[in-house]
Amino acid sequence: MNRSRPLLLLLGCLLLAACAPRAVPAPGGAAGPVTAPPVASSAGLCAYTWDTRALPELSARLQGLVDASGWNGVTAGANAYGEDCTDPTGKLVSFGAMETDFHFTVTVASLKNTARMGEILAGLLKIVRTIPTEALSGPMPGYVGVAFESGQDQLNLWFPLKDGLDALDRGLKGAELFEALHSP
Repeated sequence: MNRSRPLLLLLGCLLLAACAPRAVPAPGGAAGPVTAPPVASSAGLCAYTWDTRALPELSARLQGLVDASGWNGVTAGANAYGEDCTDPTGKLVSFGAMETDFHFTVTVASLKNTARMGEILAGLLKIVRTIPTEALSGPMPGYVGVAFESGQDQLNLWFPLKDGLDALDRGLKGAELFEALHSP
């Protein structure tokens, strides 16, 4: 009977671990809790949570490129998306960037003019393409968020940067490009 006790204890632990709830990020990379148990890292014991960090220098550079391109009514920014490592006391130990995401807010005359919005998307993607990979945070390709605004109305797009650049490379433009990247 003493021999079976450690085996039952091990089996119970494995069962509990397999049934433990785990949170996953929401679609589109929205930040949310990661409920994985703390793990040892080079910083000691760590619990990880999704988080973002502003990238002010890259945001300023991106806005400068947008302004120099003549796109009026466009604000641009960038942030790093990744994981915070917190110790058992809740103190932030480190942030590990996984990707750089780009955000644009664009004022347009009409949200029905998909050809115009597609032209703007193409211009913004061409600007992002000029930023060297070494200027980006994280090893993975990021996402692009574009909020088109017309008066009180807004239309939001969120797509992988790679999909946007691939669509440009396929020669999509105007309404075709907008429809390819817009998924309601």
